[in-house]
Amino acid sequence: MRRQIDEHIAARKTYQQGVSWIAAAEAENLARADIEAAREVLRQLHAEMVEAVRSLVVFMPTDLKALCDLMMV
Repeated sequence: MRRQIDEHIAARKTYQQGVSWIAAAEAENLARADIEAAREVLRQLHAEMVEAVRSLVVFMPTDLKALCDLMMV
């Protein structure tokens, strides 16, 4: 179960960093192609976070952060 928790924490942190990067890129008016490429990476990071959440919920269905992440899908 510790592995699932660690995977969820890592996936969530990476996803949050991706969201922050895109917000900063948009604020700085970077090239649209770069922002779109970053959004594609963000979609992949979101899918990885959701997979980590599902794995965690299977092992520990009462983890509130995991349940919240799963509801964001």
